[in-house]
Amino acid sequence: MHGTATLGKRTNLIIVGNGMAGARLLEEVLARNAGGRFAITILGEEPHGGYNRALVSEVLSGARDAGTLLRRPREWYAERGVALRTGVRAEAIERDQRAVRFGDGEVVCYDRLILAAGSRPVVPPLEGLHAAGGVWKAGVFTLRTLEDGQRIAEQAALCRRACVLGGGLLGLEAAGALLQAGLEVHLVHAATHLMERQLDKASGALLKSGVESLGAHVHLNRRCQAVLGEGRVSGIALEDGGTLDCDLLLLACGTQPNTELAAGSGLAVGRGIQVDDQMRTLSDPSIYALGECAEHRGIVYGSVPPLWDQAQVLADHLTGSDPQAAYQGSRIALKLRLSGLSVTALGRSEVREHDELVQFSDPKRGIYKRLILHKGRLAGALLLGDPDGSPYLTQAFDRGTPLPTNRAALLFDLDRLGR
Repeated sequence: MHGTATLGKRTNLIIVGNGMAGARLLEEVLARNAGGRFAITILGEEPHGGYNRALVSEVLSGARDAGTLLRRPREWYAERGVALRTGVRAEAIERDQRAVRFGDGEVVCYDRLILAAGSRPVVPPLEGLHAAGGVWKAGVFTLRTLEDGQRIAEQAALCRRACVLGGGLLGLEAAGALLQAGLEVHLVHAATHLMERQLDKASGALLKSGVESLGAHVHLNRRCQAVLGEGRVSGIALEDGGTLDCDLLLLACGTQPNTELAAGSGLAVGRGIQVDDQMRTLSDPSIYALGECAEHRGIVYGSVPPLWDQAQVLADHLTGSDPQAAYQGSRIALKLRLSGLSVTALGRSEVREHDELVQFSDPKRGIYKRLILHKGRLAGALLLGDPDGSPYLTQAFDRGTPLPTNRAALLFDLDRLGR
């Protein structure tokens, strides 16, 4: 076993996951001048340091080189006394020993253990997904890591036609990237409209028209049943009996929190690893979780701003810089920018009792605005085709500030309101 429960007066801190949540927490801890108080080890399964995962689709399109996404070189970690372990996964937590067993057999002790394991792509049970030997057929991908983006970009250069399964945020961004790469793109979505978790039918229909204007073929209310081809994908078969030809298939069917490590050690797990307001697991006061693998008050957050909020609270708690720090949840704000298309979704989309609904639609211009107000404040908003109006409403939503009583001004005079 490597290490002891303490190293002199330093606290052994292990961060499992060097994705956006784990890397952000590390930065927050170091920013509080606490690096000298901790012996920090951070490990990730990928072969490099932290990077901006939100921009991976731009690698796919060729708009960015993969190297430009890497935020922290190895030297950055070494200079700050952080032990960076790449290409290694945590296999087990031995809670009675306060130790983590790594995939290479090493066992490292901790005083505080942070689980920032993120999530993984959901892979639907498709017939014919696997070729001989149990591997996926050539040309089938998910888009999650930097390496995924690089491999898809390399394959796209050799392909003519792509199918993307999933009409959520990731599927739309991937479809746009493949269009930019010069492929014919078919977007297949099982729901009746795109981004159904954020948009209503009217805004979903406008988004479909906008995506089709970019050149994509959108197939709604259709499910993929099987992957066609022998050793390589040649198309997909749909449940309604139809088929679509393709030589590249991208699965963008959502994500699932990585909770296996936690569950295997007896930590409380629901949809994610259950935590309290200090991001401490409900089962063990020395183990914490944050990011896409964590479940706080029944919610698992998949967007970036909540990860930042959680990292700040957890860093305040770990370092003692704010003993009263408590995570109260985050307001959800999603933005899609796709080759001139602008979509902003804030908060909730359902109208409840005592809510006030303000909306405007101009289908010919591709503009749709729908605001949900509760007690004079913005509880939710959908904005399509209005990139200039969203900053004011986003700020009002984040801060919970009262809105002007002139509701028409909210829809048509946002520039003036923002000043």
